[in-house]
Amino acid sequence: MNKRIENIIEYLQEKNISCLLVDTPFDVLYLLHINQSFNYIELNIILLITKNKVFLVANPLSLALIQEFLPGGIETIEAETTAYVENHSRYLKEIREIIKKESLNSIGLTSVQYIDASEMCIRVENPIPYFAGIKTEEEIDLVRNSAAILKKVYAKINDMIYDGCGEIELRNLIDIELHNQGIEKRAFPTKVAFGKKTATIFPVSTMEKLKKNDIILIDMGGMYKG
Repeated sequence: MNKRIENIIEYLQEKNISCLLVDTPFDVLYLLHINQSFNYIELNIILLITKNKVFLVANPLSLALIQEFLPGGIETIEAETTAYVENHSRYLKEIREIIKKESLNSIGLTSVQYIDASEMCIRVENPIPYFAGIKTEEEIDLVRNSAAILKKVYAKINDMIYDGCGEIELRNLIDIELHNQGIEKRAFPTKVAFGKKTATIFPVSTMEKLKKNDIILIDMGGMYKG
């Protein structure tokens, strides 16, 4: 088990609970040390961490996406599709089976999504942000590399701008350059706006053309190694 999982096991012992249920993709990927830029909307995975086992539960589509990146020592459970759908995209059936099989008597929840999984579920403060707040040298290097990529893209934007260029045209060129420089996916939809539209909070790029002396608003971001 990696250090991140070991931290959670120490947390379980400190709080005297038998299991922690982690139900957000970002937290799951962090704990498993998977540096991949997935679409979190499409990735529905949960972890149940006990003092000696780690279970990953996922639907068939999510499991197919993440399987090749899983570290050793993880017990994977492919969810039954019918139960998954009937429970509103939740893994209640599998969680209850694990609770029974492992004789768990207290399950800490990092959110209320699975509060009805068992009467032994208790809400706890999510410890993961605390552990994640202390960055390793590897994580710091990833942040530096991400920033360097965005600086390279920004340096090339000036050459993309000319009188008469369109908002959508410039936005698309920026998106292409983000990927050319190594970004795996956009952190959010790139925004480009000209003139008066730059004063709006959420401008929508259109076919509007750049005119002389127009203010230009560009909002961009990318994901690199998760």
